[in-house]
Amino acid sequence: MVNVCMFVCLCVQRCVVMDIEGTTTPISFVADVLFPYARANARAHLAATYHTQQTREDVALLRAQINKDLAEGVPGVVPLPPSNATDQDKVIDALVANVQAMIDADRKLTALKQLQGRVWRRGFESGEMKGEVYDDVVQALAEWDTKGIKSYIYSSGSREAQRLIFGNTADHGDLRRYLSAFFDTNVGYARSSNVLPPSHNVRRFFDTALVSKCQKTSYIMGQRE
Repeated sequence: MVNVCMFVCLCVQRCVVMDIEGTTTPISFVADVLFPYARANARAHLAATYHTQQTREDVALLRAQINKDLAEGVPGVVPLPPSNATDQDKVIDALVANVQAMIDADRKLTALKQLQGRVWRRGFESGEMKGEVYDDVVQALAEWDTKGIKSYIYSSGSREAQRLIFGNTADHGDLRRYLSAFFDTNVGYARSSNVLPPSHNVRRFFDTALVSKCQKTSYIMGQRE
């Protein structure tokens, strides 16, 4: 159910920013459907796409995160073979071990979320998975749309994953028509002071109703006047 206590004076709001997990979508869908699917299918995805440019970029991002974790002594990190290693299977084995450890620890890492989005795309495109969105969220989105209130998603999940969830819902079809934009940790974390770039034309925090499971004030929309 939508966290209605966060809906403050929507009549004067210009836009609404929503989290996904526990706000638009049951936590159980994320924990019991999305995460296990990514964990179980990461290896197949990497093996099937290993030589594509997109996966090379994803691996480079993961490698950078893994090296950072090794330097910081993060538990459970598995060193990767060097980037010029010729044994693809060994590289994938090490990548999968790290990805699964990250998933199990529920780490909010851009490198992890990006790869998860790629894996989930295979699941959504094949029909193995369908997005789950609360009925009252759909009703709210439609109502805000008729009032000219723009709706946005900000989540630690990648923008690709967000589009997949809202574009392929089990009961409501494609809901992306109600959503003006999607944001992830590439623009900053939820409590950072400058999350969205000024060019995105959301100028005042009080123009925005924030809908999130977070109990602390978030500065997702950045600047105050």
